[in-house]
Amino acid sequence: MTGQQNDGPTVRRLQLGARLRSLRLAKGVTRDRAGYEIRASESKISRMELGRVSFKERDVTDLLKLYGVDDEGEHERLLTLAREANTPGWWHSYGDVLSSWFQNYLDLEQAAELIRTYEIQFVPGLLQTDAYARAVIMLGHGSATPAEIGRRAELRMARKQMLADDDQPRLWAVLDEAVLRRPRPVAPSASCASRTRTCPTWSTSSTSPAGSTSTSPRRWTTTPRRWAG
Repeated sequence: MTGQQNDGPTVRRLQLGARLRSLRLAKGVTRDRAGYEIRASESKISRMELGRVSFKERDVTDLLKLYGVDDEGEHERLLTLAREANTPGWWHSYGDVLSSWFQNYLDLEQAAELIRTYEIQFVPGLLQTDAYARAVIMLGHGSATPAEIGRRAELRMARKQMLADDDQPRLWAVLDEAVLRRPRPVAPSASCASRTRTCPTWSTSSTSPAGSTSTSPRRWTTTPRRWAG
């Protein structure tokens, strides 16, 4: 895991949940008994220990008392984790273009020491340029407005910033050869997109998005698809 300053709420919940489970088992307390202590159900304790829900400081305090934790340092450390687990990550401001599952993914990505990715169609998101990202986003979100496409591309560029940090994770990217040989996608201009809702076309350039040059690039032309709206 990279430096703790990069750890977001998902990672904090996992850390706190795992520690609470360890303390409960060491004390021989059942989930049902722990749930009763915080006026909740056994399933609530299970979700807390798996890091799937947020934590109330009062609940953590009551559980630590039940588990016999009287070390002030340990007590304060776990309460700090509870507070940090409820603090939104930097990506929270992009909630309008983020699904809940991808927010968790971004959290884990930011805390990773090693990231492995395999792509058969496009350059991985963490290695895309802004122009390439916009074109790919338009392929997957053809009905999106130029503003939404810009927001999604901005988020993708923000994700890349961690690769420039002092404690950046190692990134292993395995690409299918077709990713480098396939002509790169080119997004239409914003004015064109707003008027005609035209899909991105494919450039016939022999230069790949990653900067490599194909020895025998395939060339073709396409007619942009158009739709109402």
